[in-house]
This record gives sequence, C-alpha cells and structure tokens, in this order.
Amino acid sequence: MRSLREDVKEIIKLIKMGIIPCGYKKTKCGVLPVDWPIVDFGKIFKINQGLQIPISERFLEKGKNRYYYITNQFIKNLNTEGEKYYIEAPSQSVICCEDDVLMTRTGNTGMVVTNVNGVFHNNFFKISFDRSKYDKNFIVHYLMSSYCQNIIMKFAGTSTIPDLNHGDFYKIKFVNIQRAEQQKIAKILSSWDKAIELKEQLIEEKKKQKKGLMQKLLTSEVRLLGFDEKWEKVLLKDIFKRVTRKNTIGNTNVLTISAQKGLINQKDFFKKSVASSILDNYYLLRKGEFAYNKSYSNGYPKGAIKRLNHYDSGVVTTLYICFKLIDSSENNAEYFEHYFESGLLNQAITKIAHEGGRAHGLLNVSSEDFFNLPIQIPSYKTQVKIAEILTCADRERQLLEQELEALKIQKKGLMQLLLTGIVRVMC
Repeated sequence: MRSLREDVKEIIKLIKMGIIPCGYKKTKCGVLPVDWPIVDFGKIFKINQGLQIPISERFLEKGKNRYYYITNQFIKNLNTEGEKYYIEAPSQSVICCEDDVLMTRTGNTGMVVTNVNGVFHNNFFKISFDRSKYDKNFIVHYLMSSYCQNIIMKFAGTSTIPDLNHGDFYKIKFVNIQRAEQQKIAKILSSWDKAIELKEQLIEEKKKQKKGLMQKLLTSEVRLLGFDEKWEKVLLKDIFKRVTRKNTIGNTNVLTISAQKGLINQKDFFKKSVASSILDNYYLLRKGEFAYNKSYSNGYPKGAIKRLNHYDSGVVTTLYICFKLIDSSENNAEYFEHYFESGLLNQAITKIAHEGGRAHGLLNVSSEDFFNLPIQIPSYKTQVKIAEILTCADRERQLLEQELEALKIQKKGLMQLLLTGIVRVMC
C-alpha cells in the first residue's frame, strides 16, 4: 500500500510535468481538487479604507474618545518603545478591534495585521466577511500564501510606492471551501505559527541576555574569576591604525554595512548595485579589518562599526572610516568586535559629532577625532576570555535563528500543500 508521502510526491511530480492528476482541475489559483470552487474576493469580502490624519491632529497621550492611530510605523514599532499616536474618535467604519483583519494596500503592500485596536490609516484595508461561513485564521493564512502575495504585488505594481486599489483586490481568486475544512487547515498552520512565535521569543531573550553580558563584562562591572588586573585607559589610535589602501587590484566585491549581517555584498543587501561603476578610489578592506559607517540607523544612533568576516576582501566607500589592529598579539579583534557592537562608544562619539553637522544622513565625525576617542581595556588574556563568552552567546542565538528559519521554510511548504489541496484534511 502506498503511503501518503508517496501519493503527495506523485501528485507534485505530475503537476510539475504539466499533467493534471485524477481528482484535480486546473484553475487560475493553480491545480486544485475538483470539489474546491473558486470565487472572486469581491463575492466574499468587503473592504473599508482608513483615514489620513494630519500631524497637527495627532496626540501622544491617551484621552477620552481617542484611539490608537494604526499606521505602517505603528505596526513597525508595535513591540518597541517607539512613539504611538492617538486621534479623536471618527466614524465606526475606520475603527478596528483585535478580531479584525487589516492588510496594507500601499508601501509594504500585502502585509496582514491582526490583534490591534484603534483607527487605521488609509494605507490599510479592513477586510470584512461572513464569520459564519469563513474562518478568520484561514483567511489570514490565505492572504499570506505565495499565490495571494504574488497576485497582490502584480496588481499593486512595481512603482516606487506599490498601490493596490479596491477593484483589483476584489478580482483576486479565493478557494471557497467549507468552513470545517478551513478550520482544520488553519489549526494546523496556526500550530506552526505558535512554534515560530516561541522561537522568536527565545531569540529576543538571548539578545537581552547578550546585551546584559556585554554591559557587565565590557565595562569591568563584573570581573571574571582570576582576571582581576587593572584596566588601562588608552586612545583608539593606540590600538588601531587607519586603513586607506585604494582598490588598485580591481576588486569588484562592493560591501555595505548591514545591522544584522555586518559587512556584506551590496547586491545581497540592496538587491542591486548602488556603487559607482569605477571602483579604483574605493578603500580595499581585508578579512578581519573594521569599517565605521557614520550613517545613523535603527539601533545604531551613532553609526555602526563592523568587522569583515564573510569575505577575504572587499571594497567600501571612502565615506567609511576603515581601520585594523596595530598588533593582534597584544589586542584581540573578536573582543573589539563585541565592544563596538555594544554601543559603549556612542557617548564618546556624541561629543565629537559636531552639532548640525550632518550631510547625506552622515554624522560629522572626522577620522582624527575618531581615533582620539578614549576607551578602557583589559589585558590581552582577559580580552580573549571575554570574547569567548560573548561569542558563545552569539552562537546560541544563531543556532536558534537557524531553527527559526527552518520552521518558516517548513511552514511555507506546508501552506503550499494544504492551500492547494495536495494534502487534504479530514473534516
């Protein structure tokens, strides 16, 4: 007797060959079971668009008849301490509760949002439907499916700001299966969402633990047993020397600084090259060397310093301040990689970043001032030990991140099987 796994593999194989398996039909949503009807979104959904409230009519404090103002920025800062605005109570049609389904129609088009209360911006659609016939969680998963997201982006266009209009939204196709089957599918996918959520919570906890460790170990607030020597006050120029070597060898590996990935290839970060076609004047950076991007960004208010770890060499813009250890036998590069990541240098950088001296989003920090920044450092032996502890914390977090990515990939594959009926659930 054939197993379910073998049956699924056979169905997928036939579909890839362009053959419609027995019991299936070809539709605008792809190959689906013959008993799955297809309808337009307009047959089952009604959408309301939100309000665009001027800055002058927004409030930072709660008050009577004031609602959270739900914008793209609000969603971005949902789990942070970012500013959240309130507005006066408007009509009921633009108020949403936790049980409602919102979807962004412009900007980051197709992002699905639930579990929020307030008044939503006109960048959102509120999607209403008959709750007695359609399961909310199934609707959410369907909107997030590859098919639906691809169609949304196709209709929204590829301009600078994608925009999905009402008419195009209503043209999208929906698999109009029975509510009992919707609920079964949603329950399975929601169990994966829970596993993903728990993994994300663990990762955030590891980040907090690492941050606490850095604060204690890199400031000598906590001393390691047997490592109680006096820390020395030095200047950065006592430890590092500037790297200004030009790209005379024709290196084309253009690097940029990513907050999460460090120094990475520009095309991998931007999905395109934004560098000059002539790279001769770029700085040539070698593995293990550092670069300081003076551009302030989220999480890096005084710019980011990253070490080149992923490539043997690469080139960076001369807007970066590049440097390397003078003597790697006296100071440990991994230790300083953690030190720069900790943000402990920010206060000193603030003092040398001249007031009002920003150009093109860059802090006005001169190389001379940068290398004259003072820091306190322990002995080489202590640096190595602290770096080992912090690197171990990083590895624990990275392992969880790999597990999280695997869960997301598995869920995506499961969605494809369940939402196309290749795998059917028992009702």
